[in-house]
Amino acid sequence: MRRWLVHATVLVLVVSAGCSALFEDGPDRATVTPVEVPAVETPLAPGVPAAADGESRTVETERLQRADRRVRNASSYRLDRTVTIDGADGQVRIERERRTGPDGVTVDRLSTSTTGLFTPAVLESTLWTDGRVFWIRTRLIDREEVLTQRNPNPPAFHELGPALPGRLLDAADYRVVRAGADGVVLRSTTPISLSWPAVPVALPDRHNGTAWLTVRRDGLVVETVFRYRATFDDEPVLVTVRQRVSAVNETTVDRPAWAEDDRTGIPVGA
Repeated sequence: MRRWLVHATVLVLVVSAGCSALFEDGPDRATVTPVEVPAVETPLAPGVPAAADGESRTVETERLQRADRRVRNASSYRLDRTVTIDGADGQVRIERERRTGPDGVTVDRLSTSTTGLFTPAVLESTLWTDGRVFWIRTRLIDREEVLTQRNPNPPAFHELGPALPGRLLDAADYRVVRAGADGVVLRSTTPISLSWPAVPVALPDRHNGTAWLTVRRDGLVVETVFRYRATFDDEPVLVTVRQRVSAVNETTVDRPAWAEDDRTGIPVGA
């Protein structure tokens, strides 16, 4: 009986000693060194990397352009565009509303007004197209009647607009000026000198342009502001283009009565 107690006591002491060794801060204790895990930066939008305060990152303009086209081509949307041309003698204002349905059918309405700078040749114009043929209904400044013009291609004033953000992204470098939960605002960092018309008016000496782009998280450019200097009749003018995309996936387009007969439409690209 005593021999059993002795063995039991020895066993308890051995186990106790072993357990205390596990918790002692001895020289042979295994240690774990914390490893810093790098933070994963989530892009503000496709091609727009996140940056710390005061840090500048290069915007991948080609990647952003692809994302913008991809979202627009897969969506219905409304594009509102306002152009103002301001000079010493007055202002010309050009307003457009362009709606594209889920099937690609598009209606584009344009109107102009002036306070004396010059008189636009077109007062109002509407284009309707289903991608195969198009119809144009225009009222000219010197003719009161509404007419349907048969042109080989749509006039330039109905084509400018959707491609503007892409052209501006090609023309300059950009930096982030504001970022939020819904998207980011970019501003051009180099002056933009245009080799292409941004407005449907012949204005030479287009220079010193600055652009601001508001981009959603998915890459859709929802707002564009572009301002530049030019000349008209040898006088300086300031051109401001503002366009906004809205009603994404909520836009429908009806066919107007004057564009009902396919035989009177003009094949696209004819």
